[in-house]
Amino acid sequence: MAQSVIDSGYHEFPLAPEIGLEELSVSESVGLLPALAEMAPVAVVVGGTAVVGVAVGTGIRKVFMKLTGPDESATGGTWSWNELTWEPYGTEIFFGATVQQRPGAYVYNAGYAGSSFPIARWFESPCDFSGFSAPGGGRLQTHVASLALCNEYSEVDREFHLYPVYVDYPYLLVSDLYPTGPFLPFDAENDVPDYTTERPPDPGAEAVEGQLGTAMDADGSELMREEIDWAETPGSQAAEEPIKVGAPPTTRPREDRECKAYFGDAPGEDPGERAAGAEEGAEDWDYDVDSFEGVFNPLISGTQTVKLRWGTKAWGYRHIVIRHGWNAGSARRTRLALQTDVAPTLDTAHDNSGKSFVYFYEIPGAPEGLHCRQLVAVSYRTDAAVPIGRHVITSYVEAY
Repeated sequence: MAQSVIDSGYHEFPLAPEIGLEELSVSESVGLLPALAEMAPVAVVVGGTAVVGVAVGTGIRKVFMKLTGPDESATGGTWSWNELTWEPYGTEIFFGATVQQRPGAYVYNAGYAGSSFPIARWFESPCDFSGFSAPGGGRLQTHVASLALCNEYSEVDREFHLYPVYVDYPYLLVSDLYPTGPFLPFDAENDVPDYTTERPPDPGAEAVEGQLGTAMDADGSELMREEIDWAETPGSQAAEEPIKVGAPPTTRPREDRECKAYFGDAPGEDPGERAAGAEEGAEDWDYDVDSFEGVFNPLISGTQTVKLRWGTKAWGYRHIVIRHGWNAGSARRTRLALQTDVAPTLDTAHDNSGKSFVYFYEIPGAPEGLHCRQLVAVSYRTDAAVPIGRHVITSYVEAY
């Protein structure tokens, strides 16, 4: 995993953007990538989308990531937020008022009422040109002393008075930036880096393995682990993507929830990493929980026996129990889907090898207005991780 997911950044199917920040955090902690603070400070974050391209390394191991800031929509006034630039601590903003953050901050270049501001700023009351807000997601530095004075009219004594000008300015910190997706191999034709940095020295496979285990076991990494497993499992279903439905799943369409509730499809407790009856020396996934004869396999234009293996959190019996539960009804509907669907649907959405299929069984007896079916995903693909093939990836009730 360290090499395929973190080091080279390669996935057959890219991970969801939300995983990028966790991937970056893990890769920093195991020493495979520089810290974000080392990559971003001198970069220019351009345009209304606030994206900066960061390339890391050289040669075939060079990887690329896009970093962005929070939503830049204005929350006050009529400012137009153009871009962000890094300015070090002490950079002058307005007549002696300087950047207060150490070692610096991303400040906004913006426009207001036809005027352009290399560093967007305004004044505090009672001085005019005040009362604005930072753009959405931005931070706001207030009450920065300057050398300027403003001459304002007082309604109290009907006289003009001089007041010290205190400056406010919106900004972002390096920590406010986050990846728009995972690191991927650098594409010289399409990737335009704003900043390029060297990789840290290779810490070595043994060091990475130990540090990666510690980082991935840290609080908050469960979703990342499940998303990576989902992305690397042929035949995974989009409806089960952890980043979208949660881990454990909590987000489902209403009709799906009603179908699942009616037919008793509900998440169960993790049965464990390894089956009690597994043979000594066998891989944790390698235990046949059930088998289904007479399943039509389009790859051989004939029938064969399909296995429900113990599997992992990402596929097989363990996955099904955790995500949907497994009982006599589940087993019966799974068998009917596999044995009655003689024209399974080729599943290329998450396996471009052409060796994964989806079998359906329309379940009779659903409440009026509901149309429910059992979906069974099967992958006949073999690879180094599972040389004999995974077979049943998942099985669950859904509305259609």
